[in-house]
Amino acid sequence: MQWLLKDKNYYILTTNQDTQFEKVFPIEKISAIQGDWKYLQCNRRCHDKLYDSVELLHKINAEIDVALKIPTEMGPHCPHCGAELEPWVRSRVFLEGKKYKEEHQKLSDFLRKNMNKKVLFLELGVGRMTPMFIQEP
Repeated sequence: MQWLLKDKNYYILTTNQDTQFEKVFPIEKISAIQGDWKYLQCNRRCHDKLYDSVELLHKINAEIDVALKIPTEMGPHCPHCGAELEPWVRSRVFLEGKKYKEEHQKLSDFLRKNMNKKVLFLELGVGRMTPMFIQEP
């Protein structure tokens, strides 16, 4: 797909949380508006910081025993309030803080810059739940 967009002015708005677009396209051309599995957040939302989950998950994976358990102390906890950290993906406690606003701002900047041009909106593989999140322009 990347060859289709070569030398084109494009932007990707995705509700996928799996970071697959980042493997092919530059991060500045992508907005993941329902979060991203590579980040963790405090499930109490006591602060606005996100934590990289990749290194932690590799460490946890290495500690899984034959009973498919990990040491209790390896469960990630918020350094501020002690609550559990959970993936930064759409949920009842999804943190719509700084990173979320940055993702929307990147999209808004692209739309504003191209508002007087012809724009093709191509929607691929959207399920029944997702359209309520893609509301722009």
